[in-house]
Amino acid sequence: ITLRVRQTGGRLSLQYKRRLDTGDIFRVSEEVSLSLERLCAAIRLPDKLFPCHDAAGRDEEPPACVLQGALTTWRRSYLLKGGITVELDRSSYLGVYDCEIEVEFPDGKENEAKQLTARLGLRMTPCSKEGKAERFFKLKKRVDACSITVREQ
Repeated sequence: ITLRVRQTGGRLSLQYKRRLDTGDIFRVSEEVSLSLERLCAAIRLPDKLFPCHDAAGRDEEPPACVLQGALTTWRRSYLLKGGITVELDRSSYLGVYDCEIEVEFPDGKENEAKQLTARLGLRMTPCSKEGKAERFFKLKKRVDACSITVREQ
């Protein structure tokens, strides 16, 4: 599950994204977006999105989600015929630049999307199934685990 705050212009939205296992090379996601007034270090989620229960089955308040860092993406989107979208993303987080090509398509357009990726010379590899959020948290884990001492020169 990815939970993120997206800023578009002056608007903030809280987005919940859960990948569904389809057994195919393509990823399918369930997404929910809620308006957000301001950014805070901790955000409590609505119970209907994340129902929480104790061991006896009683309702509990969901834990707060805590800000983990910032990821900035610059995106170019191209809408093609049939509702297929190609998005070229360049992201920056934790001192690295990250590039990604996303091909998004509506239900029933899987074959057209596969043909397009083949025409563009794109290959799906195990590494490419890792999204920006997974790459961010993998790097964050390494950054959190290391320390350095800076000496005066």
